[in-house]
Amino acid sequence: EASSKGRSDLVLETNNNIYIFEFKLNHNAEVAINQIMEKPQPNPSIISCKKPALVGINFKNRVLDDWKIKQIK
Repeated sequence: EASSKGRSDLVLETNNNIYIFEFKLNHNAEVAINQIMEKPQPNPSIISCKKPALVGINFKNRVLDDWKIKQIK
């Protein structure tokens, strides 16, 4: 999802939830979560009616190494 200040790696919407993903290589999931927090969030009208969650995922040597989910209000 593109914005004027960058884009999210992946935004997944379900009927009740919205998941914002950030993928990293050779870092950790916390770095990915922090990067999402620094970016502008998706359309506020979407966030207000859904349960948003940030998902940070790190890969190391082409293998899933670390992941973390953080619920936001």
